[in-house]
Amino acid sequence: MSKYLTINQDGSFGFKDDDINQISDSDVNISDDIYNQFFQNQAEGKQYEIKNTAGTTFDDIFEEYIPESAIPTPTTEQQQIAQLLLITAQQAQQIAALQEASTNG
Repeated sequence: MSKYLTINQDGSFGFKDDDINQISDSDVNISDDIYNQFFQNQAEGKQYEIKNTAGTTFDDIFEEYIPESAIPTPTTEQQQIAQLLLITAQQAQQIAALQEASTNG
């Protein structure tokens, strides 16, 4: 029972087992260790894309990535707080510049 990595026409990938699936010439034979490591890491929440189908190790074949949707978008409140902090910092700089000018003037 061998495991294979298959690349779909849309660029996504999956796995095949020669006992269950029909294997095509473009499918890449992978070791049980690589197959198991993929699913173990995926169970931990990691996601991967194909880096190199000719690789011989897990790290040669797969590259971890974080989908853009996993990057949190700041809430409106967080954006407003950030704007207020920026305005406050700018005002503090202006006050410091005016104080320096009046001291040196």
